[in-house]
Amino acid sequence: MIRLKIISNRSLCHASLNITIEKILYNYSLSRKNHQKHKQVDLKKKNNKKINKKFDLIYENSSLNTSFDKKIISSNCENIEMMRKDSKNYPTKIEDKILEGKLSEKETFKNYDFDDEKRLKNQKMIDFLKNFEIDSIVLREKDLNESDYKNLYKEILDISSKYNMYLFAHSYYKDALYMEGGKIHLPLYIFEQICNKIDSAKKDSKNYENNRKCNLDYENNDISPINDLDSSKVLSSSKSSSDNKNLEYRKKSYDKKSLDKFFECYKEIGVSVHSIDEAKRAESLGASYLTFGHIFETDCKKGLEPRGLKLLKELCSSVAIPIYAIGGITPQNAYLAVENGAKGVCIMSGIMKL
Repeated sequence: MIRLKIISNRSLCHASLNITIEKILYNYSLSRKNHQKHKQVDLKKKNNKKINKKFDLIYENSSLNTSFDKKIISSNCENIEMMRKDSKNYPTKIEDKILEGKLSEKETFKNYDFDDEKRLKNQKMIDFLKNFEIDSIVLREKDLNESDYKNLYKEILDISSKYNMYLFAHSYYKDALYMEGGKIHLPLYIFEQICNKIDSAKKDSKNYENNRKCNLDYENNDISPINDLDSSKVLSSSKSSSDNKNLEYRKKSYDKKSLDKFFECYKEIGVSVHSIDEAKRAESLGASYLTFGHIFETDCKKGLEPRGLKLLKELCSSVAIPIYAIGGITPQNAYLAVENGAKGVCIMSGIMKL
């Protein structure tokens, strides 16, 4: 299975983004159910062969030439009990014991709703997703203002929560709602701005503490001014300057707290990069994973030459954090990205248009 991040783009959807996202997750749940069924059938066949082989071995070595009249416990059969006279029933009963509790449906899809089948089921999506394992959805709607984006985020969060799927906010990061989700995806330039502001706030805080210490030392020293007029001017100027510095520091301190909260709240930070140099910078700043592309030709980047699998491979070997390939990814070529070092892939238009 290939790990997949779904990147939203409501302009490509035939229906609303809400319906499209729910369709994707609904049909993904169906594809996973089908996968589990095939897996269960394969395991049954495998166990059936093993059990029959062991059964035949015991039967051949047994002094009894007909049926088993008594319970036989054999080390050759790994202490499996055979209790029925009719040996034909034996494999099925043993298989049931082997399979019991081991092939139950994943917790991820316990909320699957069969009543929505007519509205949501899409065989093309099921076939499209059968070899993928979706790990998250990235809500990338760059044309929305922050207020509209937040409203859309709430709606998509309700849907993703229904299917126990992670949702990443994109670009907008200051609101507590996104912070509570703990997952954010950013363009590199925004991530760098945040990190630069944090560094600046830390330097300002250090300078403020040093200046404050110097001022206290000055006030504690018994220094006589030249005259009363000069003294009042010095004190007045010093007080005014001190008040301004305090006000300025309080503002910067507030910014620093909100910026510090960024790394406290966002436990997973994805960053979009387009070169090896950018990938190294993002990793050094604390990115959790990177998206890199475009790898293959895509309508979203018409006229632009793909960066290709060779550069993807070089980039993957240049950093330690996971890389997700993006751009022109399909079920037919996704494995090529993984073979060249990618942790997984991102798909936008390929799934949004279905």
